[in-house]
Amino acid sequence: MKSRVAAVALALVGALCSYAPASQAAAPKHATVVSITFDDGFASQMRAAPILKHYGVHATFYVNSELLNAANRLTFAQIRALVAAGNEVGGHTSDHTSLISVDAAEGTRQVCNDRVALSQIIGRAPRSFAYPYGASNRATERIVEHCGYSSARIVGGLTCPRCARAESLRPARRFHVKTSYSFVESTRVADAKRAIQQVARHGGGWVPLVFHEVCNRCSAMGVRPGELRSLLAWISARRSDGFVVRTVGAVVGGRTLPVVRAPVHLGPYAQVANARLAQPGTALGHGPDVGGDGVDTQEATRCWRRAGYGVSHVTWTRRPVGIRGSMAETIAVTGYVSGDRKLIVRPDGGSCSVRVQSGSTYRLWVWYRATTPISLTAYVRNSAGRWRYWAKSSAARPSKGWSKLWFDVPPVPAGVGNISFGATIAGNGRMTVDNFGIAVAPRATASTVLGLGISPRSLVGSLLLGLVLVPVLGAAAYDRVRRRQPA
Repeated sequence: MKSRVAAVALALVGALCSYAPASQAAAPKHATVVSITFDDGFASQMRAAPILKHYGVHATFYVNSELLNAANRLTFAQIRALVAAGNEVGGHTSDHTSLISVDAAEGTRQVCNDRVALSQIIGRAPRSFAYPYGASNRATERIVEHCGYSSARIVGGLTCPRCARAESLRPARRFHVKTSYSFVESTRVADAKRAIQQVARHGGGWVPLVFHEVCNRCSAMGVRPGELRSLLAWISARRSDGFVVRTVGAVVGGRTLPVVRAPVHLGPYAQVANARLAQPGTALGHGPDVGGDGVDTQEATRCWRRAGYGVSHVTWTRRPVGIRGSMAETIAVTGYVSGDRKLIVRPDGGSCSVRVQSGSTYRLWVWYRATTPISLTAYVRNSAGRWRYWAKSSAARPSKGWSKLWFDVPPVPAGVGNISFGATIAGNGRMTVDNFGIAVAPRATASTVLGLGISPRSLVGSLLLGLVLVPVLGAAAYDRVRRRQPA
């Protein structure tokens, strides 16, 4: 009897299930979540804003606080507008420094102080972070967590043959979030759609996508606005199948943690790190400009960045061709049209940039060989952590052998705690540099006049002496000539 009752009950349950509403029966068991993320804060990313708004979705914009308001970068007003529209702004280090190429102290300054700066700009502390170049390790993950972020995104990890198709909606490593396609000019939207479909067919998951520029053939790292529109239209048409777009912060969740300020660098004054260029660095390829001046994180030599702007072709080499066979950097420029190329001290929070005292005057120098005139260029970092161009020496003549170029900069402006400087070439030719240095400038030559190394005091003294001696010598010469005249 009990068995019959149980059978009847099961039958009734089955009947009720069979008459469930069609929409409920078709509801997906697993969501496929796509995150649209933009790196580096390029100004062209504002072209994505109306497209996102049209499809009712939001994106995560990872920006560098010290690059904002610079040439070809988003402005403070623009990122505030993105946040007001519901988008997320995340951290990306202060100036796009590769965290695996700097020490822990500089890494902490880059991550923590960037978060502090962004919180002041947008009125809230960012929760999401992305590693520049996707370069990270366990040490950098600990830094990002220490600075108060809830997650950190790398680049890649979901598109290789043996990789997982999707990141977990609850990542096992929140500070190592993997991504699918990173769009460049040759990336096909069809491939991204196929990858998202495969995730949906295999149980769902999280598919973060990476974008940089948004433009029509303006950059090798660009996606065309029409392609972005096509991708979002395709995802929106599949919402009933469980396809959704979410910001990184919305996926990871959690409360916003307080900002953490990095310790102030208190290293020695007037000291150049790796002045002889002996220690190798980590060259990671081209990165975004700093302050519109083309500084990137190509560091084949530790603490020295290969930088530049304008139109020309440049070849960089690091070889043992320096003074007495030491390591040196050679910059060869061809096809010069505009701008310059330079090797400069990394403009950071203090690990490499040179600590100086406001009001003091310093002498900079470098040993060089060159086939074209070169100069020394200097930059200053203000109390807010922003770098700007400061001063440039007169051009030094070409030299087949090793010559020393020195430059006495003006007194350090108030509020400046660090400077960066380096050798600059602005034209076709070749420059090899080695053995940089800095020291407090001698008082007698506190500044140069017409690039000759003559101080104003010495020049004035010479002029006064000339005013006295010229009439005396002239009178004596006239008297001697007059005596020799025939009677």
